[in-house]
Amino acid sequence: MTLKRKTLDRDEWLELNDKQVYKIEKQLPFFKANLALVVFGNKQDHYCVPTAFSGQLLIAEEGITWLEILPHEQNFCITAMFNNDDELFEVYIDITKNNNKEGFEDLYLDLVVHDKEVSLLDENELLEAYNKGVIAKDEYDLAYEVKNDLEAKFNAAKDLHWQYLKSIYLELKEELL
Repeated sequence: MTLKRKTLDRDEWLELNDKQVYKIEKQLPFFKANLALVVFGNKQDHYCVPTAFSGQLLIAEEGITWLEILPHEQNFCITAMFNNDDELFEVYIDITKNNNKEGFEDLYLDLVVHDKEVSLLDENELLEAYNKGVIAKDEYDLAYEVKNDLEAKFNAAKDLHWQYLKSIYLELKEELL
């Protein structure tokens, strides 16, 4: 087991076989961030992931676009997924160790927001990484601190966060596409 490194263009996901990635750095109201729109093309195979909500969730095919938000000097990366009608259908938040211009080191713990309900994923992976010495105790604790902070902020203003992500997406879509 090693620390997972992920990129904004999600090149580590070999299943994502037909995509265009548009990147920009922007100052957002709460932080500066590297942003990307990942737009899936007509040759993208249907790609589903298991969920606690509905069995399988389709997250990549023609018409789906991901908004990636990688804040500077923060410990998370947001992936907001939009359908062909520009409706936000899921938010996936990676808790991270180090963010840089192109990607991040994943601290295994994730939050998923579906139908505006927050769920925690991969606690077992975080514990395994700690037990195997892949991450230190302070990194283990950091993952839970960030998770607790993000979960509390989202739950305090669910609709506002949902609308905010959609507004960033629509602004970037107009600017970059």
